Amino acid sequence: MSTARTINFRLNGALVTVLNTPVMRERLENLGGDVVAPERRSPEYLGQFIADELKKWEAPIKASGIQLE
Repeated sequence: MSTARTINFRLNGALVTVLNTPVMRERLENLGGDVVAPERRSPEYLGQFIADELKKWEAPIKASGIQLE
């Protein structure tokens, strides 16, 4: 398994564990947040979401001339 895929699966597992706790759900709701729906919690969904976000923001970031220091 690639390093990126391993990281994706580990992050997903930690996120799902936290989101399934009543304390965290209540805390998020009290802060005005929404708990992510179960169908949006899979490693595959997270991987696709990240890929889509990178694609969406690549051109605007390049066009802005922003540079890492």
